[in-house]
This record gives sequence, C-alpha cells and structure tokens, in this order.
Amino acid sequence: MIEALGETRSTTQAAGLLGCSAAIIQTRARENHEVRTAMREQDDRFRDEIAELAIKHRGTVSKIAVELSMTPANIYYHINRSPQLRQVFQDVRDKVVDTAEENVFHKVESGDYAASV
Repeated sequence: MIEALGETRSTTQAAGLLGCSAAIIQTRARENHEVRTAMREQDDRFRDEIAELAIKHRGTVSKIAVELSMTPANIYYHINRSPQLRQVFQDVRDKVVDTAEENVFHKVESGDYAASV
C-alpha cells in the first residue's frame, strides 16, 4: 500500500493499483501511521508538481490540467485547498503582470504611445 501511494498522485490511483477502494486506504491511514505518512508525502509530491507546472506555464490552469490529464476544475480544487499553491499562483501571476507592465512602459518610453491605450 505504501509503495502504491509512492508511485501515484492520488489515493484513487493507488487503490486502482492495489485492487481496492480509496476508502480502504483512507481507513488504513487512520489506523496506521506509515500509511498516513505515505498519504501526506503523496499529497506533498503532487502539490510540488502542480507548483512546478504553475511556474512553467505562468499560472495558466488549462495548460497545467492538460499536462496532468486532469480537468481545470480539479486543478482549482487543489489550489483552493493548499495555501502554498495559492501563494505560488499569486506570485506567478504577479510576475506576469509585472512583465506586461514593463513591456508597455518600454514601448511608451520609446515613443509608442498607442501601447498605453
């Protein structure tokens, strides 16, 4: 069970490998510290994977979803339940806005006033 959790992104995927239900894994996690720890580590790895993809795709959730073979709604679910992911997405989007502003400023400074409209 611990190995399956280490090889997958979700308890549902781990359950599929083991031929049981996710509920059984969750029940075992309540009873067994090692399984509970493996579930936490699985969550951490998946959160890190989403964070890396957020940086790669500049916060574009649809691109992250495609790369993970998930729906955007699933990605938003994970973002909303993780303060760390919310911060990563905020930082990435702030950087995108900063870059866009810099580009406009450079255009205006070079005499392209239409760029500021």
